[in-house]
Amino acid sequence: MDACVPVWFLVVYRIQNPALALYRKGDYAKAIDAFRKAIQQKPDSPEDHFYLALAYDKVGDHTNAIKHFRECIRLNRTLQKSTAISGLVSRIRGS
Repeated sequence: MDACVPVWFLVVYRIQNPALALYRKGDYAKAIDAFRKAIQQKPDSPEDHFYLALAYDKVGDHTNAIKHFRECIRLNRTLQKSTAISGLVSRIRGS
């Protein structure tokens, strides 16, 4: 799933993002809160919307997952052509 974002950015993003650490630990509720706060401070971050969407998907909130996947795509033109994101949205809709 991370293939949608440039590798160099992911290295920096992962090191500096406590919300992502919560997501990786499986603490999705806290990760959602942390990503929402990050988005309040930086609403144009496609990466935060992407991981927030993944966290919402993990807790079964598919409406918000789709909303944030779409926002991620809107914010990042290279993702607009991504079949990986489209596949995630299609899978969630089918749940």
